[in-house]
Amino acid sequence: MPAPILDLFAEQGAKYELELVLESVTGTGVDLASYTKGIMQVRRSTESTSTDKILEIDNNAVWVEGVTGTGGISLNYGGVTGTVFVEVDSTSMENMPAGRYFYEIELVHPTEPLKLCKGKFTLEPGVAR
Repeated sequence: MPAPILDLFAEQGAKYELELVLESVTGTGVDLASYTKGIMQVRRSTESTSTDKILEIDNNAVWVEGVTGTGGISLNYGGVTGTVFVEVDSTSMENMPAGRYFYEIELVHPTEPLKLCKGKFTLEPGVAR
């Protein structure tokens, strides 16, 4: 099954947080303990090379155009089964160029990775100077 499309918006210079909940058809949270980590990549286009990432996030790390920031992706966040929490610090978001990009979030598993969602990622420029 293809990953669901979810377009995301963020503000340049503001801390970014995203919380997603993965539920079964019965409405209960899906246990993510068997996944080794989550990865989010933001690129200029869907055809970008592996070296053309604008933003990359995994369990405990954030990179904006090659510069390390703080944040990460937490699975079963806060002890809530099925919750995926993405966080990027405000300084990293300030260093990311404003624009429209493409992203994908994948949960890594030894045998069956899961593409959680994908879509457009719009970073709106800050107005205050």
